[in-house]
Amino acid sequence: MQHYTVYSSVEATVSVKLFEGQWPGCFRGVLNASTAGQKDIQIALLHLNDDELPVDDDGFIKLSRRVVCVEHDGKLGVSLFENDAGEEGAVWFAAEKSRRTTHYMHVKKYSLWLQIIIAWSVCSRK
Repeated sequence: MQHYTVYSSVEATVSVKLFEGQWPGCFRGVLNASTAGQKDIQIALLHLNDDELPVDDDGFIKLSRRVVCVEHDGKLGVSLFENDAGEEGAVWFAAEKSRRTTHYMHVKKYSLWLQIIIAWSVCSRK
C-alpha cells in the first residue's frame, strides 16, 4: 500500500457517469486518480474485470473509492487504464476550494465518453 501526506489540501469527491456510448463487456482495467504532485502514485477508484459496469439508480458508476485529497494549488487527474494496453483516457482538474467541476473523458478505442464530476471542499490548512 502506498501513501503520502498532503498539507494544505482540498478534498475531491469523485463521481463518474457513462455519458455517451456503451461500456464494453470485455474491459479489464482500473479507473485511477492521481495528483500532479505525486503522478507516480495511482489511487484505484474502481477495478474493472470483464464485469458489467456497476451503476446506481441515477446512472453513476459505483466507485469503490470516491474521495481523494489534493494539494490546494495542485491538480487532480482521473484516468482509465486497460490491462496490457495502457492508458485509454485521462482528464485533469485544477483544485478548487469549493464548487463542482465537470470534464468529459473520451475513450476513443471504445467510442464512449465518461462524465467526471468533482465536488471540492476544504479539507485541511497548515
